[in-house]
Amino acid sequence: MTMPSGERLGGAYIYFSVHGVLAGPDGAPRPGGGDQSELLAALLASSSRLRDLLGPDPESWVRQAGADRSLREKGTRIFGEEGWVLPQTDFLPYVDDSPVLRLYDDLPALGGSLPSPA
Repeated sequence: MTMPSGERLGGAYIYFSVHGVLAGPDGAPRPGGGDQSELLAALLASSSRLRDLLGPDPESWVRQAGADRSLREKGTRIFGEEGWVLPQTDFLPYVDDSPVLRLYDDLPALGGSLPSPA
């Protein structure tokens, strides 16, 4: 990978959610970045079930969901039931559920498999 400055990176990480990606109103993946509070407000405005679960505004969502795993799990189910989740399976073969922290230098080259935890 090369940065716009020309600096070459030794590697990079990618975040991958086994739940999929969030769909926008047009059904396409929502673009990343932007104002998180605006996104949460738009999702709350689009779902009475989500408002009933997490409250009327982004601040209550963050406070309540942050404190209660079961609310997060219910919210995840609502996302799917509302049709807001687009499954993404391209990276499933690379999911690492190991409890052992792996540093970048310990990861295999592209196309390799992860080493077994010691």
